[in-house]
Amino acid sequence: MLIGSQSYAKSNGCGKRSLIKFRSKWPSIEEEVNFYDCFYEKGIPSISLPGFIKVALRSKDPSLQDELIGKALEDVPRKYEVFLFKSLINKKMLLSPKVSSDLMYFFALRMFDQKNIKSSLKYLSKQVGIDFPRYGQSLFLKAVIMTKLGKLNEAESIFSQLATGNFKTNNKETKSNLISMSKLNLSRIKIELGDYKSAVDQYRDISFRDNLWFDGLVEMSWTMISKGDYEGAIGNASFIEKSTSSFIYKPWPSAIESIGLLKICQYPNAKKTVERFSSQYKDTGDVTLKHLKKNSDKSWYQYAAEVLDTKLSKSNSKKTPPLLFYAARSNAVIGQQKLLNELFDEEEKLLKMKKKFRRSKQSYVFKLVSKRLNTIGRNIKSAQKKMGYTFRDKIKSLLKEYYNLQKIVDVVGFEIFARSSDSITMRVAGKKFIDEMKKAGNKSASWNFNGEFWADEAGRFRSLLENKCAKLE
Repeated sequence: MLIGSQSYAKSNGCGKRSLIKFRSKWPSIEEEVNFYDCFYEKGIPSISLPGFIKVALRSKDPSLQDELIGKALEDVPRKYEVFLFKSLINKKMLLSPKVSSDLMYFFALRMFDQKNIKSSLKYLSKQVGIDFPRYGQSLFLKAVIMTKLGKLNEAESIFSQLATGNFKTNNKETKSNLISMSKLNLSRIKIELGDYKSAVDQYRDISFRDNLWFDGLVEMSWTMISKGDYEGAIGNASFIEKSTSSFIYKPWPSAIESIGLLKICQYPNAKKTVERFSSQYKDTGDVTLKHLKKNSDKSWYQYAAEVLDTKLSKSNSKKTPPLLFYAARSNAVIGQQKLLNELFDEEEKLLKMKKKFRRSKQSYVFKLVSKRLNTIGRNIKSAQKKMGYTFRDKIKSLLKEYYNLQKIVDVVGFEIFARSSDSITMRVAGKKFIDEMKKAGNKSASWNFNGEFWADEAGRFRSLLENKCAKLE
């Protein structure tokens, strides 16, 4: 137990007999603290969290209030009865700046989730100091809000600070994620400002050990296309294509490669890449929509859970479109699944406790556990619904992206076809290419694609293909 005051020392154990003895009417503060501490130790926040807050509201001791609220906020899941925090502010409790700043972060996060950006920013502005546990998370939320408001310079300044890692968080994993997400967002801001070179450098700074590294590599490749570094973009795309399984959903490399190869006048290889995209992702949109329609009688959550439980393999990818596998394994859906796992885990603990006290149905602990089980059940249904909708929205987003990629690749294919005359640019590509195109009627000609890549001393992937475009005098 974290209570430091000697007058609130921990009682002897959390046995069944001592819990049954607890009475909800007129308990001493020490008895209440010990009672809720038992649930805290068993990892049941749905009881310990509101319990500690309840005791804090009763107490007139500011130091005890700080300890109780601080303990309640240690690892509190966002979903757990955030409305209870509101009462703490309404009663104007005398809390330390650290605890108050933590509470402000929760209020700001809640307002942001409800799309009330101005109120969210208002709560963030009330925070005091820089040494409270969620300082880094508060900074990140503020930077995201600044980005949404179009204040890119302010957002860039905050993300730059976070990217250095010089800030406080409540655990190492949170800090690592904030650093990598800040670098990713900083790169995106650089792109918005038209500074592609800085954006690419920032993308390279994302660690390959981080789960955002793959996203950063894809985004960096598109940025390289924008800034004219076609060899670098092709190198990145080749690395992604050759270092991952062929049945994984990854249409981006082919689209990136096709543009880069076209820009350096490697027409045979560009056509080969266009053909690969068309072959590998043929009818992806229609097949995905057909599959969704076929399973329309299932809830979106049930559908997402089934896809997540299915092993990703070449045989299964024929039954379930790879796009659905990718959507189900996105960070947003996995995040919802983690929340559900926490709820299921707590529900299991509560059920075991209810069974343990089944012969004491009139006791306060039995009634409290039963009440919280009902709350957990409602939270589980709500979380399942949200996970399903997140899965659905991700599929829609990926389908829209796929159709855009298809248009890009189609344009590249048209450009290759349009340049298949005896023009100067086509002659640079070589007579063999022109002859093959004419012989095949511009439909089925193919070549061995030399998509080799290498990493330079800075770890940057580069293409070994030569730029064959005619140089202007």
